[in-house]
Amino acid sequence: MNEIFKELARLNVLLVEDDTQLQGVLAGLLAPYVGQIYKAQNGQDGLESFSKNDIDIIITDINMTHMSGTTMAKRVRELDERVPIIFITAYDTDENLQNSLNIQNSNLLKKPFDKQQLLIMILMATKNGAKTSKRLNLGRGFSYNTQGRLLYKESETIVLTRTEQRLLHILAINKERVVSFDMIENFAWNGKVASFETIRNYINKLRTKTYTQLIKNVQGLGYKLLLDDEA
Repeated sequence: MNEIFKELARLNVLLVEDDTQLQGVLAGLLAPYVGQIYKAQNGQDGLESFSKNDIDIIITDINMTHMSGTTMAKRVRELDERVPIIFITAYDTDENLQNSLNIQNSNLLKKPFDKQQLLIMILMATKNGAKTSKRLNLGRGFSYNTQGRLLYKESETIVLTRTEQRLLHILAINKERVVSFDMIENFAWNGKVASFETIRNYINKLRTKTYTQLIKNVQGLGYKLLLDDEA
């Protein structure tokens, strides 16, 4: 049992729910068990929060204004193929079921549910995500496991510091776009102040452990991964 609680305590949860009262209830249920809880009230805000923070699992309503939970999930899948997503809905319709099944590594939890059902679903979802995780090919023999957050050179694991790991992760889950200095600072340094020079020094450390051309400096904006098919 202690191991189960330890697994939960390591998880950072993104909770996307437009009903503020229900969101508060869910956050209250989860708070004693999980790591950090990030809240959003619609899919658009949820997507932004996911791209900026270190998220291990997403729990989202389906029907929301601005952007639905399923639309958000599809956008998340463009950034991260494996992060587990739990859809919560009061309407267990064929359409909702089909939409959730179309999202890889997702589950559907019907309202109302109790704390035990929610925690069991979270544990099952994260374990399934770990089993199906794939590596992102970084080129030149390097790869990155977004679920385990491990860097490899062929079959050898490359040791990263915690900050290097978080920096590589935010670049990897945003591999199609430039990651701003603010996003890097917020994610890799947990919102603490990091100067441009400090960020550049850590970028150079990652380049040393991989290869120089992997990470491109986009002048005045931030950094992005430059994978082989973009070179």
